[in-house]
Amino acid sequence: MPAVRPEFGPTLPELAGPRLRALPRPARIVVLGAAAVVVLALLWALLLRGDGKPERRPVVVERPVAFNFGYRAPLAKLPPPQGALARVASPGLSFTVRELRLPPYRGDSAGTLPIVAGQLTDQMRATFDGFQFRQEGRANINRQQGYEIL
Repeated sequence: MPAVRPEFGPTLPELAGPRLRALPRPARIVVLGAAAVVVLALLWALLLRGDGKPERRPVVVERPVAFNFGYRAPLAKLPPPQGALARVASPGLSFTVRELRLPPYRGDSAGTLPIVAGQLTDQMRATFDGFQFRQEGRANINRQQGYEIL
């Protein structure tokens, strides 16, 4: 049974095989050498160089609320300011995690969190010079419903 259904047409070996066999022996050696160089270059790029991104470093906080996140260069882990749980920053960028206590509510938090996020966004604009609001929305955080402001 063929590996490819007939309606998908000929496979690459079926197309290239007759053409490669028609080439003189020195030309076939050059083609195979070029293919080997391409394969080796891909292996080098994937295995030795990784994905080309800086190493991802974890931040793990266990108390008072357990959470974790990862960051990459140019961010660096810094001691959190008073009242904060974690902080990473670089020149012109920062990410700080603070505990947030919500008032008691009934029902789905998806109705409450956007209102609280709007109030927090206004507070952050007033508190932090250069605060840039990018987006807000629902987020799954460790498989729990959450909300994020970026």
